[in-house]
Amino acid sequence: MKNKSKSIYKTNKKHICILSDCFIPTRNSASGMIYNLSKYLLDEGYSITCIHAGYNPKNKPEIFKNYNIKDINFITSELFIKLRNKNNFMRFFFELSMSINLSLKSLRYFKYFKNNDLLIWYGPSAFFWLPALVIKLISGCPLYYIVRDVFPDWLYSTGLIKNKFLFLILRILTNPQYSLPNKIGVESPGNIKLIKNYVVDEDKIEVLYNWPSLNINSNLNCKDVNYKIKKNKNIKGIYSGNFGIAQDSKNLLNFLLKIKNKLTLKVDFFTKNLVEQKEITFRNPVSENELMFLFKKYQFGVLSLNTKLNTHNIPGKFVSYTQFGLPVLCFSNLNSTIANLIITNKCGIVIDIYSSFEKNCEIIKKFLKIIERNNNSYSKNSRKVYQKLFDIKNVKSKIENLIKHD
Repeated sequence: MKNKSKSIYKTNKKHICILSDCFIPTRNSASGMIYNLSKYLLDEGYSITCIHAGYNPKNKPEIFKNYNIKDINFITSELFIKLRNKNNFMRFFFELSMSINLSLKSLRYFKYFKNNDLLIWYGPSAFFWLPALVIKLISGCPLYYIVRDVFPDWLYSTGLIKNKFLFLILRILTNPQYSLPNKIGVESPGNIKLIKNYVVDEDKIEVLYNWPSLNINSNLNCKDVNYKIKKNKNIKGIYSGNFGIAQDSKNLLNFLLKIKNKLTLKVDFFTKNLVEQKEITFRNPVSENELMFLFKKYQFGVLSLNTKLNTHNIPGKFVSYTQFGLPVLCFSNLNSTIANLIITNKCGIVIDIYSSFEKNCEIIKKFLKIIERNNNSYSKNSRKVYQKLFDIKNVKSKIENLIKHD
């Protein structure tokens, strides 16, 4: 570790630490986004240290073989990592214990942070304000907090927490995540209103849209991809990622089963949150690298958001769909941020499964008819949305104003 310390800090480069609860090869959009951000900032001339809950490439090099992480420095914790997705209680225990563990490691390796110029914290990881505080105190560097779910509000809005007293306790315990940062980037204008409930200085809140979790400039060869699937001759959609309460999975599946009597709507679900349904095609989750090839074999992308959610989220899979110019079939509240984005930019359609069934069938029929053409208007507009909102260059322009200067 001593040699690495010299290589990091005896240089004229600005030093950025990125704190998160996950990193590749964990299969979710957040891991891919953090990896891409690390690589992009590295290529832009910054020195990067990733602090995360997960595996260290030094200990498990075989699982990182398809990723270029050569010049990224790592401080990690594998403590209780297998509890991450067990259940809500285990998730709570995992985040708390991991936060304490990473805080202690930050103290142990304080020399890695004393000359740090910026700390980027990707959340929400409710208790990761602990290591963020430690690193900020050690270095005196500014903190940019990237909020992707307003915690604990989203737990309450989805019904995962129903006890108002418990909700209040969580708000108190996690409040430092909003008071510590010098700047807070939320993923949509709608989330600014929710964050204002926690932040005294409203000027430190700004919109920072998601960026891609997939690196289309990767040198990965087709032969490195384990999952093989033929290009679909018929119109077929793809869904990839988490599929649970936040996605209203049960009601969406019931809708898809019901609609089969009216029209042909084929969708392949690549998800670990499997729900047994004989007439719905479920496939095992795939890596980000494999997804790059899969997206090219489908004609549209599917996403779903629970209509009870008060947050104005823009799912990472939506960014990936637009990155590849896929038309979007979205199941969501028509008043949601994502619905407004899709409708305004004409890159797909939005279906409220709780509205008129017959009307929804007609809307989907028209959608499928239009996307039969390869270079259809939905595809063109999907690419335009990506270029306008989700280019990773936007992240650099946001954080550079905050970087500590000598």
